[in-house]
Amino acid sequence: MKTLFYLSILLPIFSFAQTIEPSKTTDNNYLQIETEVFLSEDKAGSVTTKSWNLFNILMRYGLTNSIEFNIALSNAKEKEIINNQLTYSQHKFDNLKIGILKNIELGERFSQEMAIQFDVLVPLDKHHENATKVGAIIGLNFTNELSNSWLLSYNLGYLKDVDASDNYFYKLNTQFLLNDNWVLFTENTGKYYQSFAWEQSVGFGFYKNDWALEMALGKGFNSPDYFIGGKIIKDIHLKKKAIN
Repeated sequence: MKTLFYLSILLPIFSFAQTIEPSKTTDNNYLQIETEVFLSEDKAGSVTTKSWNLFNILMRYGLTNSIEFNIALSNAKEKEIINNQLTYSQHKFDNLKIGILKNIELGERFSQEMAIQFDVLVPLDKHHENATKVGAIIGLNFTNELSNSWLLSYNLGYLKDVDASDNYFYKLNTQFLLNDNWVLFTENTGKYYQSFAWEQSVGFGFYKNDWALEMALGKGFNSPDYFIGGKIIKDIHLKKKAIN
């Protein structure tokens, strides 16, 4: 439990810096700001699709020690190239995600953390065929201590997308703590909508005091051919110190 307690302070940085959702809320009166750059490429015959997420923003705020409010905005760009000719290009703010994360107390005898999340997705792309609809995500997030250096985190969830489609997903993440500053991880994510698709990635995280850096590289089983991303996270204590 000591290792899990220690890493639970750090893992909200690393867990959400990856795609795995955290199993513990941000502490009360703390604001965590994350910015991300992401690139993927997929080739199918003569068609190449390149996608960028440029400086996505996520903010997490601890309303209490067990409830967190978070909000995220994605900035997406996509190009389609056929036979080396650009045929399609789009740049948009995709969805606004607004969510609540709640800790679930399991007791001292459990070397596990658990949280439940609920998010609302508001489409910002006015050209989307269902732009007036709102999506939602419901998920359960877990973290288990395997040893003093190994942690296993996983999510199980359901997504009602803005186009009203039903999506079921899981995320499975294994982390190894090298020392006080470095973490290595591997992550497998899968989703089901009409067919099953999954992705695998590896990466590392570095943290120093109240900020963190993470890099990841991976590929999909069907698509994309590869993706690479990087994130910077900053932790800010908003509660002002009392003046004597």
